[in-house]
Amino acid sequence: MSEKTKNLLPDQTLASKLISKGFWLYLFAILGLPLGYFVRVILSNDLTVSEVGIIYSLIGLMGILSTLSTLGISSGAMVYFLPKYIVDSNSDYVTTIYKIVRYINIGMTAIIGLAFYFFIQYFGTTYIEHPEATAILYIFLGVFLFLNLRKPIEGIYKTVQNVFVPKFTEFLKQVLISILVISFFLLGIGDLINYGYAFLVGGIVSYLIYYLVFRYKYSSQILAGKFIKDQELFKKIIFFGMSALIASNAMLIIKNIDLQMLLVIGGAESAGYYTNYMSLMAIVMFFLSPILGILFPIISELKSKGQMDKLELLQDFLYKYFIVFAFSIIFLLGVFGEEISVILFGEEFLYSGTLLTYLVIFAVFKLIFTINLAILMGIGEAKKRTNILVAVMILNIILNILLIPTLGALGAGIATGVSWAVIAITSFYFVYQHQKINFDWFFYGKNLLFLLVVSTIYYLFTKDIFVLENAYRWENLLYIVLIGVFTYLLMLGLNFKEAKIFVKELKRFRKSK
Repeated sequence: MSEKTKNLLPDQTLASKLISKGFWLYLFAILGLPLGYFVRVILSNDLTVSEVGIIYSLIGLMGILSTLSTLGISSGAMVYFLPKYIVDSNSDYVTTIYKIVRYINIGMTAIIGLAFYFFIQYFGTTYIEHPEATAILYIFLGVFLFLNLRKPIEGIYKTVQNVFVPKFTEFLKQVLISILVISFFLLGIGDLINYGYAFLVGGIVSYLIYYLVFRYKYSSQILAGKFIKDQELFKKIIFFGMSALIASNAMLIIKNIDLQMLLVIGGAESAGYYTNYMSLMAIVMFFLSPILGILFPIISELKSKGQMDKLELLQDFLYKYFIVFAFSIIFLLGVFGEEISVILFGEEFLYSGTLLTYLVIFAVFKLIFTINLAILMGIGEAKKRTNILVAVMILNIILNILLIPTLGALGAGIATGVSWAVIAITSFYFVYQHQKINFDWFFYGKNLLFLLVVSTIYYLFTKDIFVLENAYRWENLLYIVLIGVFTYLLMLGLNFKEAKIFVKELKRFRKSK
């Protein structure tokens, strides 16, 4: 036993966790978002629509492959089991779990990496129709390797709820990629291959920072015990990990299969329109994802300590404020989707904005299922989460096969949106069975009515204000910013009483020891 191991999870109030960790999450999210869009804007203006589709399709493919590297243990079993052994100061089991994950990670990285290497020529001729297909695949093999090797360390950061290092590292990675991308662009050497190298260099630096900080700050505590040959523990870890693996891969497939199928069936151009549409869709989750990203480890710890009253408080808080805030962004994107797409990516990507206008309403389902799935994982209901995602993955593939050939990118968007809705509804059913959620219907109703009226007024005057041409991008941006500020000032006035209640609820978190 080791007291040093217990210090990995110091006692903090729920408010401290959400506010202190949320500060870093939002700080780096706010700093990093412009960089991510800056890179995407440069690529969209310097490469063809097809080449943009190729780069982001490969990023998605590497994400799918990297999930296989730990058999779901680092993202699932490690984050679920380690808090219990850390709280109990059981350093032997902490060390054992980490080593199991690391050994599996190294073995799977080698197997998947070699298989990908030997089939690169095949992928290059059948998966991507581009003269530089083989070269770009070799580059992204490197991206895959370094993304894979950091997975066990990433699991440790999630377990101990250290949000600073991962977010700071991701920010530095974005800075480095941005510097390389703008350098290639200004020097006139920006092409598919050089931009691919920018992502590879960013991945290498990201892994090195992850590893060095882990060695300096956590390795002595994580490796303080000895390796124990406990077959029962191993079976539990593998079973939970495989459930998490299936669920993670199902989620990744739901997220990426549409883009991969568009690339193969609809062509790289359709994939290019779609990938920029999805980046615009991500705006809805931008202000919410940072906090949602740490829900699983926080809920897992609350369950380990038997503090289910705090879980109910947290659950109601998220459903009340996050859903209304998401709807405010959804209504604005629904009205100004095309304008925002032209501002960011240029006239060539107008269709990305058209897709956003039609499909952005589905984003609310993504928010709901993100909350629900984190709760199900945290309370140990990984099997239910897995069953939902596997069933929806099959549904998603069928819908993509049926819709992409006739509707192209729109069909892929509909398939994904319907899949999100099914996940949200079924996961809500299981969460509600476990613990009742208290809804403030008056709060929802008045805000949705306000947004509907305001958005309708905006829509009626949109064509008189905006000109969808590259020459008017800065002018259009100014109008969007002014409209956004005006809308949220009105919402603040409408919800002034609720703002006071919001502050009181934060104080309730603080009082929850």
